[in-house]
Amino acid sequence: KQWYQRRVAITAGGNIVYPPNLYRGVQFVDKEGSGQGRVLYLGMYDQWYTFTLFKMQAWWAVAMTKGLLKEIVDVPLKDKLADIAKWEKKAEDMNDDCLFQRDFLLALCEDVGCHDNLDTDKQFREWFELKYTDLRTYRDHGHESNFDKLGRAPVPNTKWWVNYNDSLEAFVDNI
Repeated sequence: KQWYQRRVAITAGGNIVYPPNLYRGVQFVDKEGSGQGRVLYLGMYDQWYTFTLFKMQAWWAVAMTKGLLKEIVDVPLKDKLADIAKWEKKAEDMNDDCLFQRDFLLALCEDVGCHDNLDTDKQFREWFELKYTDLRTYRDHGHESNFDKLGRAPVPNTKWWVNYNDSLEAFVDNI
């Protein structure tokens, strides 16, 4: 026996960046009002911003549950469905999943009042280019962070491909 009703299941197939029926990418709603806003999904799509996006979804879900997003959540069903359609259309039209999810991530940040600079598109694209240039060496580079003013992280002394020690001590000694 299923523990949930089939009508509140996410039924999209394949890797998608914005599944159907999720208001703000988290709260399940559909034309019939199934779930009545009580079913929340986190991490239900192909994530480019993995942990950052998952964290913002969790913040959104907590804020919603605590009643801190009433002006966003307490809107008519037709408005929620229109918002879902807007994001689905944007995902379809944008033809750049990474930029789409950046925009979506920043929208969630705005909803919950997060003021961190989570726009890491520049760093992400640099990493992506290095990965496609040489899959064996892309981890052998230092990258900049939006969260400190230290500049570029140091390049490891031992190449990733031959570094078999993943302990904290080996990592610290390797930079």
